Amino acid sequence: MTVSVQASFHRSINLVRDFYGTQGRGSYIVTTKALEMIERMVEIPTANRIIGGAWSITGPYGGGKSSFALFFAQLLRGNDDAIHKLADADPALSKELGNVCGGIFCPVLVVGSRESLSRALLRGLISGASFFLDSYERKRGQPNKKVKICRAALQQIMYEAKEAASSKASDEIVVDLYQRTAVAVQAVSNGGLLLIVDELGKLLEYAALYPDRSDLYVLQRLAERASRTGSTPDTAAPILLITISHQSFERYAGRMSSSQRNEWRKVQGRFEDFAFVEPISETLRLLAEAIQVNDTDRLPNDGFSVIDQLLDTMTLRPGIDRAQVRHYLASAVPLHPAVSLIVGPLFRRLAQNERSLFAFLASGEPSSFLDVFTRQDLPSGISPVQLPLYRLDHLYDYLVGSVGAALFSEHMGKFWAETEATLSRLRSSDELSERLVKQISLLSFAGPLAGLSPTKDVLLATADATYESVNSSLDSLITYRHVTFRPFKGEYHIWQGSDFDLDAALRDARDQIVPRTPLSKLLAAVLPPTPIVARRHSFRSGTTRVFEVLYASEIDWPELLKKPLRYSDGRIIYVLPDHDVQEEDLISSIQGLVNDPLTLVAVPNGVPTLHEIVRELACLKWVRDHADELQGDEVARHEVDQQLADLKGYVEQRLTALLVTDTDGYSPCTWIYRDEQFRLNNERSIQNKLSQICDEVFPHAPQIWNELLNRHKPSPSAVKGLKQLLKAMFERATIDRLGIEKYPAEYGMYASILQSTRIHRQSETDPERWCFSRPDSTQHSGCLAVWNQVADILREAQGQRVAVQRLYDCLRLPPYGVRDGLMPVFLFAFYKSAEDEIAIYENGTFVPSIEFETIERFLRSPEKFELQRVTIEGNRAELLHRLAPLVGLSKSVQRPLPFVLRLLERIHGLPPYVRRTGTLSQIALNVREVLHRAVEPTTLLFQDLPEACGVGSFLANDEVSQSHIRTFTEHLQKALREISGAYESLLADLQTQIVNVFHLRSKTSEARRHELAERMRLLLPHASDTKLKAFLVRATDEILDTQSWYESLASLLAKRPPAQWRDEDVPLFYIALREVARRFYTLEPIAFDIQQDQADIESAKISTLPAERIRLSVTMQYRDEREQIISVHREDRDHVMEVYRDLKDQLANKNVTVETKIAALAQLANELLKQREEVTRSDD
Repeated sequence: MTVSVQASFHRSINLVRDFYGTQGRGSYIVTTKALEMIERMVEIPTANRIIGGAWSITGPYGGGKSSFALFFAQLLRGNDDAIHKLADADPALSKELGNVCGGIFCPVLVVGSRESLSRALLRGLISGASFFLDSYERKRGQPNKKVKICRAALQQIMYEAKEAASSKASDEIVVDLYQRTAVAVQAVSNGGLLLIVDELGKLLEYAALYPDRSDLYVLQRLAERASRTGSTPDTAAPILLITISHQSFERYAGRMSSSQRNEWRKVQGRFEDFAFVEPISETLRLLAEAIQVNDTDRLPNDGFSVIDQLLDTMTLRPGIDRAQVRHYLASAVPLHPAVSLIVGPLFRRLAQNERSLFAFLASGEPSSFLDVFTRQDLPSGISPVQLPLYRLDHLYDYLVGSVGAALFSEHMGKFWAETEATLSRLRSSDELSERLVKQISLLSFAGPLAGLSPTKDVLLATADATYESVNSSLDSLITYRHVTFRPFKGEYHIWQGSDFDLDAALRDARDQIVPRTPLSKLLAAVLPPTPIVARRHSFRSGTTRVFEVLYASEIDWPELLKKPLRYSDGRIIYVLPDHDVQEEDLISSIQGLVNDPLTLVAVPNGVPTLHEIVRELACLKWVRDHADELQGDEVARHEVDQQLADLKGYVEQRLTALLVTDTDGYSPCTWIYRDEQFRLNNERSIQNKLSQICDEVFPHAPQIWNELLNRHKPSPSAVKGLKQLLKAMFERATIDRLGIEKYPAEYGMYASILQSTRIHRQSETDPERWCFSRPDSTQHSGCLAVWNQVADILREAQGQRVAVQRLYDCLRLPPYGVRDGLMPVFLFAFYKSAEDEIAIYENGTFVPSIEFETIERFLRSPEKFELQRVTIEGNRAELLHRLAPLVGLSKSVQRPLPFVLRLLERIHGLPPYVRRTGTLSQIALNVREVLHRAVEPTTLLFQDLPEACGVGSFLANDEVSQSHIRTFTEHLQKALREISGAYESLLADLQTQIVNVFHLRSKTSEARRHELAERMRLLLPHASDTKLKAFLVRATDEILDTQSWYESLASLLAKRPPAQWRDEDVPLFYIALREVARRFYTLEPIAFDIQQDQADIESAKISTLPAERIRLSVTMQYRDEREQIISVHREDRDHVMEVYRDLKDQLANKNVTVETKIAALAQLANELLKQREEVTRSDD
C-alpha cells in the first residue's frame, strides 16, 4: 500500500502578485469565516450607510487570511467571478454588500516587509491607482469627461506619491494622498478606496527595531479617517482599511518599553478586531484532499469504525454538517479520525508557524505521518485489517521530537513537563498506559478546540485496544495517581500532584449551601447572567441598547418589575420554578401583569432538573472561596479552578438548552411580551426581537455614531474631551469647526454630533459666521425630535424654570432614549441657538455667563441646574426699548435677557469697593443690592429694579404708564452712573489728598506724578526710615501706568488695594498719608543740605529741572524755628521775579537800615511759613 501527500496541494498566496496576475482568480472557495467577515463589515456601516472603517484581521499562518483578502479585493473592484461566487454562497449578503459599496473601489494592496510603513503605503498607492485607471478604462470603454478628470487627479497623486516615497514623508502627506485618491475614485465610480496591508507584522517588526524611524501613527491616522467615513462632508468618500497579521500590534513590540507598547495598543484600538480562524470542517477538507492512498482495499477498517463512535461523543459547532465531516474523516484514513479532528487546533494553539499542518504530513521527521508508515515492515500478503492507524500517541511523539524544547518554553511548558514526568513514572512495559497518558495529554491540551474531550468514550475510540484493557489501565492510572478523574464532565486529566481532599471539602460545602435555596438565587450567585444587546438596532442607530437578564422564581418575579432600570434599556426575566407547576397557569398569571414595553418574560420547561447541578456548582465555588488549604497548594487550587470552569461550562450548556435553544433547535421557552406569546428558536432570534422592540419603543432616538459619548456613563478620557468641546461651543461658536485644530477627541465628538447633524453650520445671512441651529430634518429626524422636545418643555413651562434633571429624565425615556453622554451637547447646543431667551440657573441663582468652571460643575452635578425661557410681550416691550440704550443696545432689542446680561456684566465687573461702599445715594444703593442678588431676569427687570428706584413693580398689571417708564428710566440711569463711577470718584479723592499734602502744582495727573516722583527720588538715597523708604520706592516707580501708580501708593498706606477697600479704610489712608508727609518734610531739608555740598552738580543740569528748590529757615528769639523747602516751578518763575521786583522797589523807597529791611523780610517769611503750615494742616 502506498500512502503519500499531494506535493503541490497548497500553494501559498502572495496578495500583490496574485491580484495583479491571473493565478489568484477563480480558485477561491467562499468559506463560512469569509462570509462572517463580510457580514460584519456590512452590519457595521458608517453614518450614511456606506461601507468603511478600519479592520484588523488576526489568525495563524496558513489560515486563509490572504486568500480571503485577495477574494475581497476582487469583490470590491467589481470582478464578476468573485461577485458570482459570493452571490452563490449568500445571495442576501451579496446584495447588501452591493448596497453599502455604491460602486467600484480602487484596491491598494501592500505586502509587508522590513521597511518604513509610509514608504510601503505610498508604493502600494502608486500601483493601486495605476491599476484602477487601466482596468476601469478597459471596462468602461471610451473615456468620458469624469474619467479624464479622474485620470488627471490620480496621475498627479501618483507623481506626488513617488516624490514623497523618495524622501521621509510626513503622516499628513500620506493621509492626504489617500484621501484625495478616495475622492477621485468616488467621483468617477461612486465607490471608494480599499487599503489592505498583508503581513503587517513585518512592518511592525521594522518599527519596533527602529523606534526612531517609526511611522506607525500614519496607520492610526488612516484608521481614524476610515472610521469617520460618511460622518462629515470631508469624509464622504469611503475608505476601508484592512490589516492582516498573526498577532496583536503590541506583541510585535515585546522589547519596547511598557509606555511604547501601550501606545501601540492604542493604535490597534482604532481598529475593529476579527479573529480569522477557519472552522474544523475546512481543516478536515484540506486533510482529505492532501492524503493520497493508492490501494484503498488495504485501509484499516478500524479507521472507519471509530468515526461514528467519535462523532457521537463530540460536540460539533452549529452549522457544521455531520455527514460532510464523516466523509472528510473517512477520506483521511489511515490518519486516525481523532488525529484528523485535533491536528488543526493543536498546531494553531502551539503557534508552530514552521511546523504547519502540511509540514507534519509531508516531512520525513521522526514520528511524522509518512515516517510512521515508512517504518512499518508490511509484507505484501498481509491482511488490510492489520494495517496501522496514525494515532494520537504517534502525534504526541512527533511533537516532542520535532518541536522539542520549544514545547517547554511556552506558557504551557508546565503542562508538557507534567506529562513527561508522568510517563517517566510508568513501567516501561505498560505500553497501553503510556499510550493513554499521551492521548489524555493531547486531548486535554487541544481536544476541546475540536469538540473532543478526554472522556472514557473518546479514549476507547482512540486507544486501539479492547474495552476491558482500556478500563483496567484507566483504573490503574487513577489508583497510582498518574491521572485524575473529573466527575462533573467525566474527563481524565494528567495528575499534577496534591494532597488536598476535594471530596471532603465538597461534603463540608454541602452543609453550607441550603438545599432549598431557590434556583434563581443560586444561578445569580454562581453564574451571573450576561446582558443581551439588540445588535441590529444598535448598529443602525448608533446607540447600543442593552437588556439586562434576571433570574426569578415563580413567586418573587413580580418584585423585579418594580425595580428601576439603571444602565440598561430593558430587561429579560427568566422565571425558573423551583417546584412542578402548571405551565399554562404560570404563563397566564404572568401575561396579565407585564405591560412594560421594555420587559420580556421567558418561562422555560424542565427547570427543576437543573437545581442539583447548580447547587453542586455553588458548593464547588464555596470550596474555592473558603478552603484555607488551597491558599498554599497551587496544584490543588488549579485543580479546583479547572473543575469549577468545567462545571460552569456544563451548566452554561444546560442553561442554553433550557433558555435559548435545545440540541434539536427547538425553543424550550415560552416568551411573553405584553399580550403576546411566542417562541424564539435561537440567540439571533432573541436579538432580532429585541431590535424590533427597540425600533418600536425608540422611534425618535437620535442617530449618533460616537462610541465615546453615546453611552450611559462616558469614561474619564471621554469626559475630558467633552469638556473641551463644550468650552469651544461657548468660546468659539462663530468659527468653523469651533476652532478645533487637527483631530483631538473633541473633534470626533464635534464631527459626529454637531457637524454631521448640521446643528453647527454656516449662517444663512453671513457665510463667514457659523452658528448653532436646528438639526437637519431630512437625515436626522431623531435629533430634530429631541430638539423639539426640549423646546416644547421650556415653552409649556410658560416662563417657569425647568430642572435640567427633568429634561434628562424625559429624554432618557421612550420615544427618545438619549444617552447621558450626549445630553450636555444637545442642551448646550440648544442654549447657544437661543441664548437671547434661555436663562441658566445654578442652585437657584441666575448664571449670567458660562465659564469653564461652570461647565465642569454642570457635568458633575446637572441636578443643580435649571433652564428658563425668558420672553416679554405687550407694554413691557416698550419699557425694554427705553432701557436698552442704557447698556449700549439698540432700541430694537426684543428679548430682556441680553439687556439683563449686559447690565449684570457691567456691575459684576466693577471692583469690590463698589459692592461695599455706603457713600452712594439711597437709590443707587438699592439698585446695587438688587443687581447683586439677582435671581431671575424677568423679576429683576420688571419688579426688583423698579421698586429699588421707588417706582413700583411693572409685573403687578399689564398697564404700564409712560410717566412711570420715564421716571424709572431716569432714576435707573442716574443710579447706574453713580455706581459705575464710584471707584473713579474714590481714586480722584485719593489723588486730591496726595496733591494737597505734598503741595503739588502741576495741572494733570501725569504731571503731578512726575513732580512728586522727582522730589521723592532726591530723598531716596538718604532715607533710612522703612515706612518712608517704602513710600519713596513706590513713588519713583516708572513702570506702572498713572492710575496703577496712585493705586500702588494707596495700597501701601492702607495695607490693601483701594479696589478692595471698605469705607473705614479711607480715613486710615488719610492718617497714614499725613504721617508719611511729616516724615518726608523732616528729611527734605537734610537732603537739601547734603545735595548742596555735592560739587559735581552741573549748572546746565540744574537749569533743566522742572522746579528750583529753595530751603527757607527762619529762627527768631523766643519763637519756634520754621524751616521748609520751597519748590519754584518753571512756570512760576516770572511771577516770582515780578513779586521780587515789587518788594525790591518798596524796600528801596524805605529810608531804613539794611538790618531793618532784613528783619522785616524775616518777619514776613516767618508769617508766610506759618501760614503754609496752617494750610497744610487744614488740608490734612
